[in-house]
Amino acid sequence: MKQITIKPTNPRDVKPEDAEELAKAIRSLHPDYDVKVLDKELLGTGVTWYEVVEIVIVQEITRGLLKHITKFSINWARQRFNEQGGKGRPKYFRIYGPNDKPLKAFVLKTPDSKPEDLTKDLLETEQIRAKYLNKSTPKKQTFYQKLINNTSDFVSRLTHSLTQPFRK
Repeated sequence: MKQITIKPTNPRDVKPEDAEELAKAIRSLHPDYDVKVLDKELLGTGVTWYEVVEIVIVQEITRGLLKHITKFSINWARQRFNEQGGKGRPKYFRIYGPNDKPLKAFVLKTPDSKPEDLTKDLLETEQIRAKYLNKSTPKKQTFYQKLINNTSDFVSRLTHSLTQPFRK
């Protein structure tokens, strides 16, 4: 069974019941697809002009399935534009595969525009994010930590030299 999660990043922009229409379309591809809409609690404020929707697919998928999900997402976005009187905000989609691997990103700026493929930008952004998340930052030592380390180093050398036999 394929698990697919639809996550609107701001529930004030895209309510779970609105995203449920997209979930129904994806479910129609195959009865074994477990498609859920994540009702995410809003933490803070949204800072982007776009309505952002993430789609996460837990298992490996074919290009054909990715193409269908992309097509359904575009149709759903166009329908949202129409419901908003054709003057809604741009709709941005990020589709991730297993292990949060970016598969596709695109934006639809108007109901009649062609989707702009932003997959390359998403891949670059994710690489930069991964680089900084995995990077261990050196811890700065305070003056007293340095003093303690140097003092203990001095004491251990002094102790070592005092315990050695005296040489002439």
